[in-house]
Amino acid sequence: MSSFSDQLETAETLAESDLEGALQALDAMRSGLSPEQLSQLHLQKASFTARLGKLDAAIEELVVAEAFANTSGRLDVAMEIRVTRASILAALGKYGDAIPMLKAVVKTLESHPELSQLRADATAELRSYESLVSPKPLGGR
Repeated sequence: MSSFSDQLETAETLAESDLEGALQALDAMRSGLSPEQLSQLHLQKASFTARLGKLDAAIEELVVAEAFANTSGRLDVAMEIRVTRASILAALGKYGDAIPMLKAVVKTLESHPELSQLRADATAELRSYESLVSPKPLGGR
């Protein structure tokens, strides 16, 4: 039997051609998983669901994923989930929700140097959203 991470990779490969099939593969993996694994599974499900354009359903998956991440004590996964949620909120045009969420993630990650890449990604995403909603100077300057 293949490892959990191998099964996630297989689902990701399947998602390249069949998102619905990949979601079914993830659902088939659910039994007997630890909270940590369930958090990763639901994060992956949220990603696939968002790629299908079902953004509200993807957010629901992220809520479940975050609960499992918090139960397992996986700050890295919880923060990745929040960055993903902010991306989906921004895709829905909810920058007023996405920006504060990313600010909180960046602040939390300041005290976790081992997660510097995630912090850099969250900071870049935050700057992007802030530039989209900031007023533009008159005259195109």
